[in-house]
Amino acid sequence: MLKTYPDMGEEYLLAIKMAKAKLRAHIVKKNCAPFILQIVWKSVGFFEAIYRDMGIQFETFDAEAEGMRNALSILEHIKEQYPIISNADLYQLAGVVAVEVTGGPEIPFHPGRQVSVGRQDSPKSTLSDAELVALVGYFMGNWSKQIGSDGSEATWTADTHIFDNSYYKTLLAQEVEGSFMNPIHAILMRAPYRRWVEKFASDEVAFSSEYEAAHLKLSELEYSTDHGLFSGCTIS
Repeated sequence: MLKTYPDMGEEYLLAIKMAKAKLRAHIVKKNCAPFILQIVWKSVGFFEAIYRDMGIQFETFDAEAEGMRNALSILEHIKEQYPIISNADLYQLAGVVAVEVTGGPEIPFHPGRQVSVGRQDSPKSTLSDAELVALVGYFMGNWSKQIGSDGSEATWTADTHIFDNSYYKTLLAQEVEGSFMNPIHAILMRAPYRRWVEKFASDEVAFSSEYEAAHLKLSELEYSTDHGLFSGCTIS
């Protein structure tokens, strides 16, 4: 995939550097990294595309949740401090920082995105099966709930604020126990995705590597000349 990155100039690059440091401090203080990532991928319509591609009704996010309000307030605050930064760059920069502060991979960031209208095609046209399982699994592990027979709720990961492969371990364990899975979980447990669930459950390095590749691809589609998922960001 051929990419070209625009020359943004020293003033813009300095603003990015300062904003990244501020984002790191605020996200850690508010403990809202998962909410930041939810906003980032929601803003480009990725998960709507995933659900549609799999024939599943998309579930909207709770914008009134405390963590979501904290995340949105951070983005608004940083935008006020550094208005030169485009919304598209700010959101993707926040996503990169959110992954890093939870112990995830350091994803390269190249500024220069502009606000534009995107096209939501099948995610399969952009991501490999491994990348799709890594990105969707990380999202589902942080946001979906296990519902017990008594109505109790539990997360699919050991800690939603820690980047690790526990979601895949839990998914395999719950299948053995016969626990209820929502449609996305069930799809990931079938071919061609299941082998990657098993791989990531046993190899956290592989999971981290595939997640990094997937995140980078989706965050830089505006720079690609042959992308198929979106024609750019759809942030307003």
